[in-house]
Amino acid sequence: ILALMFWPYPYLLIDRDLPGIGSFTESSKITKGNLLSLFGLSLAMLGIVLLGGIGTLGIGLIFLIPFSILVQTVAYAEMTSQ
Repeated sequence: ILALMFWPYPYLLIDRDLPGIGSFTESSKITKGNLLSLFGLSLAMLGIVLLGGIGTLGIGLIFLIPFSILVQTVAYAEMTSQ
């Protein structure tokens, strides 16, 4: 639960130029109503990365790890209405 609450921390450091503690408090405000959606998104991305890594003997991870980071960035942009 804590990992889901504070995952946008580095995005807030860069996007809004907040200090460390300010980023933690703002990230908990952003994710307050979205924890269930974030949990489902995290499970889906974990499944895709695991299946892609196992199915292609690890070669698929070259594409799937950047894809999962891109999905997180789009989720952050959607939660902050950007």
